[in-house]
Amino acid sequence: MEIREANILDKDFIVKGNQEICNISGVKKPSKLAENFEKDLFCENPKFNCFVLEENNEQIAFCLYSFVYWADTGLGIYISNIYVAPEHRRKGCVSIIFNYLKEKHPDALFFTALVGKQNYAMQSAFNKIKAVYENMITYSIDTKNNA
Repeated sequence: MEIREANILDKDFIVKGNQEICNISGVKKPSKLAENFEKDLFCENPKFNCFVLEENNEQIAFCLYSFVYWADTGLGIYISNIYVAPEHRRKGCVSIIFNYLKEKHPDALFFTALVGKQNYAMQSAFNKIKAVYENMITYSIDTKNNA
């Protein structure tokens, strides 16, 4: 398996994987990834990072992430999406992705992610790598449409 930075040719794979994650996780609002992908990733100051895991030149997984700072912990990585194509699950792709993130960003002190309550596959993957479940309530505010 090979890891490389995402490029424009990966857009359809990443958008489709993101939509599958949204569907499984019960996300109700429409994703804007398809319309924002190019302008937010391929710009002077990218809003997120993304890499693709390939096998035999075929896209099999991706990780979309950005940096976050928690006052009590320091610099971390917020994992927006990890997607593994169904036929490649249970082959260690998530472990490969986390090991790559650790090597690429040694200053990051933690990883964090929001996982949908119905996304049992990702919950299982996080449990296998001994991630700690944080029982927190998540809030979001739409800064463009919130009065």
